[in-house]
Amino acid sequence: DLYEHDVVEYEDGDELGLGVVGADGRVHPLCSFDEAAVDHVWDEEVDSVDAARAVRVVDDVYPKTRAGRVTIPRPLFMRGEFLVTVQAAGAA
Repeated sequence: DLYEHDVVEYEDGDELGLGVVGADGRVHPLCSFDEAAVDHVWDEEVDSVDAARAVRVVDDVYPKTRAGRVTIPRPLFMRGEFLVTVQAAGAA
């Protein structure tokens, strides 16, 4: 069973993608913004996928938030952004 906020690997063509289970039960893809591909955020440019595409729940996941800038209507207003740190297998 999958639960909201589970981080999963899912089938994405011939590759595996990384996503988070949303309140609607669907998997929303995550994208990485760092070269080490350790920290991931909600990918706002793609649609969620069916949970049946999930192949496994990822262990060693550390959810957190970071400050994000909202540019409309007040450029100085900050909002929280969902961030997931995924510890690579074998990393200390």
